[in-house]
This record gives sequence, C-alpha cells and structure tokens, in this order.
Amino acid sequence: MSAVEGVRAVITNPATAGVLVLHSSDPDRIIERSVAEGFFIIGDAAHARTNLQRRVSTAFDTADAALRDVTGNELDVGGTAFVALVGLSIYQIWRGNIAAIPWYAAAWYALNIFLKSNTEKQPAW
Repeated sequence: MSAVEGVRAVITNPATAGVLVLHSSDPDRIIERSVAEGFFIIGDAAHARTNLQRRVSTAFDTADAALRDVTGNELDVGGTAFVALVGLSIYQIWRGNIAAIPWYAAAWYALNIFLKSNTEKQPAW
C-alpha cells in the first residue's frame, strides 16, 4: 500500500486490526486505489450481520421453506406466528385471563409480525 501515490507511511496494529495511512493526497483517490488493488473491502458496517444473526436467520429460512412446502405455499413462518398470536389473543379474551400475556399485546405482536412478513425479503448481507 505504501506504493500508492501520495502515501507516505502505513502503520498497522495486528492486535486491533487497525491500519493508519499517512498521506499527502486526496483520501478518496487512496481509498479507490486501495479497494481496486484489493487491500480493503469497504462496506456498510451498520448492515453487517453477526454469526448469531446468520445462524438464526438460516434456521428461520429453513423452517420457512419447510412450512411453505407442507402447506403448498399458503403459510410461512410469519403467517403461522400471526395465526398463533391471534388465536392466543382470542383465547385470552374468551377466558378473561389477565395473568398471561394480555390479548391486546398478542394481537399487536401478531399484527407486527404479519406486516413485516409480507414485505420484500431483505437482502442477505
């Protein structure tokens, strides 16, 4: 990387995976050249998934695919959760049970799951 025009020095810290680039030129040119040379992959860290998120997402995708196969593509995991929570809310109303999750909370959760499950699938990051 020190061969890139305008770069005076490159200091790395393996303990923190840090790279300090001392330069005297346009930072955008250095970034473009560094990415083009394969030194860095610049991405949006806000959308990076953790290992746990990937594992949970994979498990739900597998369950979703199996449920769609079994129901002839009529129900998915979100639809099943919606039906279950609406059923729970109706059951709570019928029994007058206030010790468990309130019917309105179950209905609210069901609505949120239903609305989010009917949106376009998010890209896998």
